Amino acid sequence: MTAVVLAVGCGKLGYEPQEDERCTAELALVGPVPGVNVVGTDDWAPFVTNDGLALYFASWRAGGAGSSDLWVARRSDVRSAFGAAELVAGVNDADFQSAPALGPDGTLYFLAHSPHVTSEFDVWSATPGGGTTFVAPDSLGDLSANGSETDVELSRDGLTAFVASWRGGGESSNLWIATRPALDEPFEPLERIDELNTTYAESSMTISPDGLELVFASDRPGGAGGLDLWIARRPSVHAPFGEPLNLTALNSTSDDSKPSFSPDGATLYFNHAADEDGGDDADIWLATRCAPR
Repeated sequence: MTAVVLAVGCGKLGYEPQEDERCTAELALVGPVPGVNVVGTDDWAPFVTNDGLALYFASWRAGGAGSSDLWVARRSDVRSAFGAAELVAGVNDADFQSAPALGPDGTLYFLAHSPHVTSEFDVWSATPGGGTTFVAPDSLGDLSANGSETDVELSRDGLTAFVASWRGGGESSNLWIATRPALDEPFEPLERIDELNTTYAESSMTISPDGLELVFASDRPGGAGGLDLWIARRPSVHAPFGEPLNLTALNSTSDDSKPSFSPDGATLYFNHAADEDGGDDADIWLATRCAPR
């Protein structure tokens, strides 16, 4: 499987195609990420760092601190497979951690239970402490107030946060956005992305490196079943997103969610068919396309 995956993808930060293969303009399903998933356990919520050399994700695998923990797998160059995963130190405990996202300054953002309402999840951050260690984890009030969050994603420059949340009194989770003027400044209050939200669930998302494409998960009508991946595009970063399109080539009849673009936008990491076997063996898959120009 490794040889096939390494041959199909495209883009200078993706994988090298062989001479007889051509990358496609639209995302095409490849398969599970080699060497990362563990049989019989959930591996989910991937995030690839800006240099493309580290894959952060959540997992219920043995060797963690409790339930869902944060792990990281590394590689020496962007054309190689990821190595064995290591437990991220300094942020995991016996409770629940998920949805890691790393800012350009090395700050780690993730979801964990709210320190105030244990039935809800908040966005937390932790500062780098060297290697795979982070220190001083703390709940971010500016991204976590007034509702349980289900996902967090950062733009590549770290100045925009996308949050999936139950806030606002809705009957399901919706997509929200917040910006900040600099990495050392707090985020402005979250605003709902009105053109993308419905009465159905919008539960996770990723923004392309150029800020013009948003891939998100939703169980709205028109999909293959369960949560599906949808893509919405806009002509500029200041324009609203257009009508979302179902990514039919990537979706299964089960849940497909937790997408994350590679730093060149040529590879999408996500959970494919996550509840196909009863929800106890979610795997991280990838899809590839030609690098956007």
